[in-house]
Amino acid sequence: MNRFMSKHSRANEQKFFDALRDIFVGARIEGESGYINLMRIKSRYYTEGVFPRLQEKIDEELQTFPAFREELFDKLYSFFRRYFSESGSIYFRHTPYYQDIYERIYTDDRDVMLFWKTQNLYYVKTDRLFRTMTLNLEDAPDQKFASDASAVERKSFNFDASGLQNKRNNEKRSLIFEYKGKADDETLKFAVQYTEGGKKTKTDEILKAIKRDGVAVSEDQLTRAFRLFERQSEVDFFINKNAQAFLEEQFDLWMYQYLFKRESDWTDRRIGEMQALKRVARSIIAFISQFEDELVRIWNKPKFALRSNYVITFDRVFTRSEEAARKLLAHENIDAQIAEWRELGMIDEQFTLESIFRKAEEAAPKTKKKRAKQAETLSFETDAGASENEATEAADALPELSAKYRYLPFDTKHFKSLELEILSLFDNLDEELDGRLIHSENYQALNTLKNKFREQVKCIYIDPPYNTESSPIAYINNYKHSSWLTLVSQSLDSAKQMLSEEGLQIVAIDDVELRFLMVMLDQSFAQENYITCIATLCNPQGRVANKVSKTSEYHLVYAKNIEKVGNLFVDKIENKRNLTPFKRTGTNSRRDKRPLRFYPILEKEGVLSLPTKEEYQALYDRDGKKFNDDFLDQLIQKYEAEGFHVILPKLEDGSYLVWQREYERAKREIASYTYKNGSVYTPGFEQEIPKTCWTASLFANPEYGTELLKNIIKNDEVVLSENTAKSIYTVEQMIKMNDD
Repeated sequence: MNRFMSKHSRANEQKFFDALRDIFVGARIEGESGYINLMRIKSRYYTEGVFPRLQEKIDEELQTFPAFREELFDKLYSFFRRYFSESGSIYFRHTPYYQDIYERIYTDDRDVMLFWKTQNLYYVKTDRLFRTMTLNLEDAPDQKFASDASAVERKSFNFDASGLQNKRNNEKRSLIFEYKGKADDETLKFAVQYTEGGKKTKTDEILKAIKRDGVAVSEDQLTRAFRLFERQSEVDFFINKNAQAFLEEQFDLWMYQYLFKRESDWTDRRIGEMQALKRVARSIIAFISQFEDELVRIWNKPKFALRSNYVITFDRVFTRSEEAARKLLAHENIDAQIAEWRELGMIDEQFTLESIFRKAEEAAPKTKKKRAKQAETLSFETDAGASENEATEAADALPELSAKYRYLPFDTKHFKSLELEILSLFDNLDEELDGRLIHSENYQALNTLKNKFREQVKCIYIDPPYNTESSPIAYINNYKHSSWLTLVSQSLDSAKQMLSEEGLQIVAIDDVELRFLMVMLDQSFAQENYITCIATLCNPQGRVANKVSKTSEYHLVYAKNIEKVGNLFVDKIENKRNLTPFKRTGTNSRRDKRPLRFYPILEKEGVLSLPTKEEYQALYDRDGKKFNDDFLDQLIQKYEAEGFHVILPKLEDGSYLVWQREYERAKREIASYTYKNGSVYTPGFEQEIPKTCWTASLFANPEYGTELLKNIIKNDEVVLSENTAKSIYTVEQMIKMNDD
C-alpha cells in the first residue's frame, strides 16, 4: 500500500510540475518576434532556475509531513490553474462558482466601480499560436467538402511555422504558404509566413509543382488544408502589473475559503501542513513574480526609435541654401521621391524637376530692394569688391520657385547622405516642426513621449477600435470586452499625463463598448470631470447591425480638471436667420496677428471663389514671417484682368485685417458665403454652446470622411468602408470646443 501511494504521489508530482510549466510558460510558441524571444527566455528560466529550486523547497517542507505530498500538489494545482492562461499571462482566468472568492469592488469614496478580469494587466497583443503540424485530411473531416469524394483520400500536409515572423502589433495580416517539396512518405511540405507587401499564396503555381512531384491534389483539398492549419487558437498576451501582490492576495483569500469553510478538525499536524502549503505557494509566487516584474520593467522602459525621417518642403531648404536644394535634386534617389509624389497624387505624368522653378517669362520683375534682399537671403557669393549693382544683377540670375511645386515635400528617408546637411540649416529644428507622425504600438509611443509633452496638450481626441467586425478595417476589432478595456485604459492613462490642467479628453465610440467605456473613464478621470456625451448623426442612411439600423456614434468628453475648463463653444452649422460679416474686427483682427487668415476673395457675377492653394501659400512666408505684397499685387492684376472683383479685408485707411476663417475652411464653405453691398457674409457660423445631439449633414462620415480620404489617397487598392474615416467637420468641431 505504501509502495502504491509513493508511486501514485510521484505521478501527481510530475503532473503538477508539468502543469506548472505549461501555465507559467504558456503554450509552446514557434516563430520569431521580440515578445516570443522573451517567452523562450521565460521557459529557460523555469527549466533551469525555478524547477530545481522549487523541488528542493518542497522536499524540505515535506520532510516533516511526508504523507501530505499528494494533497500538497493537488492543492497547489487547484489554486494556480485559476490564474494562468494559455499564453502564460497571470490574471483572473477561472474561478468556479462553488469557490466563491470575493472581489473588492466597492470603496468608501466610490459606490460604483467597473471591474474586469484583466484590469491590472498590460495588454501586449492578440495573436494566433501557430505551431508546426502535420494534417491528414482523412483525420479532419470538413462539412464543406463532405460531398467531394476525393476529400476523404488520405493526404498529408506538413506546415513549418518555425520561421514565422510574428506580428508586432494588432494589424490584420493573412498567412501565405510556400511549397517546399515532397517528403519520402509522400507528405507535402509547406513553409508558413505572414504576408508582406501584398503578397498572396500562389495556389496555381503550388498545384503545378505538386503535380510535377507526382502527387494528385485538388485545389479544394489544398484550400481545405490551408484553412485547417489557420484554425489554431487565438490568445491574448498580457503582463501583470504586480504579479506578486496579486497572487499573494488571491492565495490568502483562497486559503481563507479553504481553511474556514471546509475544515472542522484543526490538529497541530493539520495546521503545520497548511503552513507548509502556504510557504511553498509563496515560494512559487516569488519565482513567478521575479520574471513577471522583469517583463514589466522591459515593457515600461522608454523605447529607442528604430528609425526617424524628416519631411521638409522644398521651399524651406531652398530659401536657406540653394546649394543644398540643388544637391537634393541631383541625388541618386530622386527618382524614388518622384515616384512617391506621383503615387500620392502631388504631381502628374508631365512633371519634371525643372517644373519646380518658374520660367523666366513667368517671373515678375524684382525691385532693386528685393533683388538685394534675395542676394542676402541666399548668401549669394560675390567678389569682395563687387558693387551693389553687380550683386543685385547676380541675384536676378537666381531662379524662383514655382507657386505650384514650391511646397513639394522631400522625405529624408530617400536622402540619408544629405540628411545632416539639410537638418543643420535649421537653428531650432524642434520648434520648427509642424507635426510628428509616429508609427508604433500605441502604448509604447505614448509612454516614450509622455515626459516630453507632460501637461502640455490642450486636447486629446482618440478614435479607438469600436470592437465590432462590421467594417473591414486593417486592425483587430473583435476583442473580448476585458481585453478591449485593458487596451484602451492603458493608453488613456498614459495620455492623461500629457493633458494640461485645462485640457479635454475626447473619445469616439459606438454603442458596443459605450456602457463599459463610460464607467472606465469615470474611474480614470473621476466622475466629477465628466462633461457630456455627444451623439453625432454619422451615417444618415444607416448600417444594419443586430436587427437595427445604426445611424449614430458617440463622443465622451472629460476634463483633466473641470475647475480649470472655461465655457465651451462650437460653430453654428445651420443658422439661416442672420448674415455674419466674414471680415474679422476687434481682438486679433490685424493681419500680422493672424497671417494665415489673410487672402483675397474673388467675385464674378455674384459667385464667390478663392485663388489656388499655391497662390494662397505664396502670399505669406511662414519661415521668414513676412507677407509677399508684390505677389499680392500680381494676383490682383491677374484676376482683375480675368473679370473678377478682388475683395480684401481692409479698414478705411487701407490697412489690412483678416477673415474669420483660414483658407482651407473657407475653400470648403465658400459656396455658402454671400456677397452683398461690397462685403462677404457667412450664413450663420456664429459660436454657440455645444448641444448633445449633432445632426447636420456635415457630420456624415461617408461623404465628409471616407470620400474625402479617397480623394486624397487616390488609390483604388485601399479598401475603405463608409464608416472608416470620421467627418472632418466632426473632428474640427470637437477639438475646437475648448480653444479656437
